[in-house]
Amino acid sequence: MNTNIDDLPNDSSQDEIWYCTQNNKEVLVEVKSVNNWQEVIEKDSWQCVQELVSVPDNMPQFSCENDGDQINLITLTWLKGEQAKTQMKSWIDAFQKQDMICTTDETNPFWQ
Repeated sequence: MNTNIDDLPNDSSQDEIWYCTQNNKEVLVEVKSVNNWQEVIEKDSWQCVQELVSVPDNMPQFSCENDGDQINLITLTWLKGEQAKTQMKSWIDAFQKQDMICTTDETNPFWQ
């Protein structure tokens, strides 16, 4: 797998992948047709850079989508750090207030 983001084709129909950190916390954000997702994620001192990272299986994640012109699809995967559920639910609430429909993987014990 090529991990140099500069070597990937610039195709707007593909997801963009962002690696975001805040102190000892890490998340991976995959977005498609995005304008305002960073306002939601980065408002609490999260720093995001476009970067590919390996994601272990069964990590907690959620996805939100809509048919509007702001955000079409976002998937967020929690990679490391405490208070994952609290932070992720806060982001879910923020995206739902933007008329997005969010889903979680109910087969992952994290969400049960």
